[in-house]
Amino acid sequence: QQAAATPLDQAKSLDARIDALLPAQERAQLAYSEATRSAEQARLLAQSRQGQIEAALQAQQEHALWLEQNAKWQALAQDWSRSDLLLGQATRSEAEVQLNVQLLATLAGDHAQQTITQTNTASALAQSTQRLADATQARQLAVQQHAAIDLAQLQSRKDKLALRRERWRSGEQLWRTLTEQQARAQVVENQCRTSLQAAIEADAGAAQADARSTALAGAMGQAERSLKHAEAACTASVESLREALTEDAPCPVCGATDHPYAQANAPLHALLEKLQAEVAVCREQHQQARHRQATLSAQAGAQRQRLLALEPELQQLRQVLDQLQRDWQAHPVALALGTSAASTWFDSEHIALDTELAAIGVQDADLQRLVHIRDTAQTTFEQAVTDHAACKDAATAAGTRLDAILAGQRVAGTQLAQARQRLDQALDQLDPVLVLQAGWRAAWQAAPEDFHAGCVNAVRLWQERRSASDLLLAQCAVLTTELATLSASASTAATEQQRCHGVCTTGAAAIDALKAERRLLFDGQPVCEIETRLAGAIAAARSALQQASDASSTVRLALARHTEALAQANTRLAAHEQEAHVATSRLDAWLANLNDTIALDAIELRARLLQSTDQIAALRTALQALDSAVQQAAAMLRDRTEQRTAHRQQRAPADAEESQDGLQLALQTLTGERQLAHARATELQLSLRQDQARRLTAAGLLDALAAQEATCRVWSQLNDLIGSADGKKLRNVAQQTTLDVLLGYANRHLQALAKRYRLQRLRDTLALIVIDQDMGDELRSVHSLSGGESFLVSLALALGLASLSSNRVRVESLFIDEGFGSLDAETLRVAMDALDGLQAMGRKVGVISHVQEMTERIATKVLVERMAGGSSRVAVG
Repeated sequence: QQAAATPLDQAKSLDARIDALLPAQERAQLAYSEATRSAEQARLLAQSRQGQIEAALQAQQEHALWLEQNAKWQALAQDWSRSDLLLGQATRSEAEVQLNVQLLATLAGDHAQQTITQTNTASALAQSTQRLADATQARQLAVQQHAAIDLAQLQSRKDKLALRRERWRSGEQLWRTLTEQQARAQVVENQCRTSLQAAIEADAGAAQADARSTALAGAMGQAERSLKHAEAACTASVESLREALTEDAPCPVCGATDHPYAQANAPLHALLEKLQAEVAVCREQHQQARHRQATLSAQAGAQRQRLLALEPELQQLRQVLDQLQRDWQAHPVALALGTSAASTWFDSEHIALDTELAAIGVQDADLQRLVHIRDTAQTTFEQAVTDHAACKDAATAAGTRLDAILAGQRVAGTQLAQARQRLDQALDQLDPVLVLQAGWRAAWQAAPEDFHAGCVNAVRLWQERRSASDLLLAQCAVLTTELATLSASASTAATEQQRCHGVCTTGAAAIDALKAERRLLFDGQPVCEIETRLAGAIAAARSALQQASDASSTVRLALARHTEALAQANTRLAAHEQEAHVATSRLDAWLANLNDTIALDAIELRARLLQSTDQIAALRTALQALDSAVQQAAAMLRDRTEQRTAHRQQRAPADAEESQDGLQLALQTLTGERQLAHARATELQLSLRQDQARRLTAAGLLDALAAQEATCRVWSQLNDLIGSADGKKLRNVAQQTTLDVLLGYANRHLQALAKRYRLQRLRDTLALIVIDQDMGDELRSVHSLSGGESFLVSLALALGLASLSSNRVRVESLFIDEGFGSLDAETLRVAMDALDGLQAMGRKVGVISHVQEMTERIATKVLVERMAGGSSRVAVG
């Protein structure tokens, strides 16, 4: 490291000197490039200014030649402000002259026409005066005829008849309601009596059935006890005991030497069958009695429930009847009826009311006829008054209009004279500036506006030429000054370029000398790389030293831990040896004490202790099984002892007299029956197992059937939704879904165009309906929309279709052909605002229309103008 210090410092010094010279060299190079560019730019600008000066001089000469050739317009152009006002004044005066001439001619025609109109209105006024007198006389006659009728008496008769009719109607309704409620109350009372009688009869039958059920239950219990005794006598153990009995040998059960039931002809099985039949009959009769009791009890409860349900209705009907009776007794019809039959009185009263109504109807018809005549006369009179006033107003208006026409003729004559005087004054003032234009008055008289426009164009062109000539002269002077300045700038830039070139050459030589000296140190490698390599070697040495120190410390710590663990292990070993010695002494003492009862040494004890847990558990299970078998045998012994004792006590004297042959025969019979029953039981068990197997198979089939039904249901639903042989249903579903999405976009645009309406698709169809939100979401047909509303809805659908298509294809343009002519001003503004919003979102919107208001709103227009010969011309404005 000490050896490499001096060359490294020299290398750093040389690098610092080179780095210090490089910016100066770069600045010199940059200054040289800038000087070169400035010199070239000054040269090019000087050439450009020279060309501009030459072009300006040529253009100025052309303008001067044109001004010399059109000197006749100089006077008009120099005094154009005043001349323009005079020409406009002359044009307006000429138009006023022509207008007054036409007005005088029109007023002359109106005067003749108004004279005829005044004569006609005077004749119409005389006729309307006569019609007014006739209508007045007819109206007075109709009023007198109508006043001759006594309206008060007629109205009094109507009121009395209406009151009488209302009493008859309310009385009849009350009487019919009372009759219907009485009939209903009688029906409900009959139902209550019927239900009460049925409940009493059902209770009596239930009591009888309960008594019979109790008696049958006692008989059934006695029969079941007899059957149990008989079954006990016919068991397999008793039959085997009978077969083992021998003559004169004591019975192992009772100890008797006589064996009456050992005879083969003992009728035990017949008795057993008889008892079984009796028990079955008793059970059936008992069940029938219980069933009858339950049925009758249920019937009695139902009848009582029905009675409880009918009682409130009956009570309510009675209250209603009482109220109706009171209302009927207080009604005027009941007072007038007396002892007469209600139906007959109502019919006769109805006939009388109809007769009186017919008489009053005739009087009403006469009254209405007279009222109609009076109203017609009044209408005729009012119309005559109106016509007379109108004719009078028309005559007055005709005279007024005639006076106005005469006044207008006088005013028009005065205005015509004044307009001609102003026209002559304006033309005389224009003569000095248009003196060089031969026949200018005739040209102006032929077409004043065209002559004025020609003067405007000629003056504008002359002024433009004069202004252009003056401007070109000033421009030439400015360009000449700029050319001199650019020439001086070019000379200065060339001098600076030579100076910068010398500085660059000197700096480059100094830098090359320093770089050659630097290449002699470390082969020109950068100082940073040399320092990096040296720092890496030092860091590696320090890392190796640190690793060795860490390893030494780790080994020393491990040695200390192992030494301490060895000492602890020796201590535990000594303690375990002491415990083993004590345990051996205690085991020897225990074996010594155990050998007094069981001969067992240490080897055999160790062998037994080595048995597995499963073997010990098996031994415990065997011991428990032996204990259970002993307990079962003891219980069976007690049961057999009790059965033997009971058998000895229940044995009848007649059984003792039976012979051994009869018992043997009965035993054989019972044995055969037992075998048959066992065979039948075996068959039934086999059938039961087969049935269980069939049930399992059926359960598996049901599960498979349920799975197949689920799969079939899925496919059926898919078939209902999208299934059809030609794919039409799937297409309809897809089209309906697409239409719903389209309507979502369209309704969003329709919210801005027409907030009142919203589009909706008819269920399971592709038809559209309109929801009128201003009418409580009323559903309307699209055909009920007006022309403007239909256009807005169509526009919303078109915009929605563009939005829908933009999900897959970018839609940048939208063209709308016609349709705006059916919109009013406000709706047209809303539609145009919506299109402006689309344009603001980056879409190009094209509109094809003939509506004039839209041309004022749209900035960029493509105008198609019709030309002659069937051709057209396109212009962009």
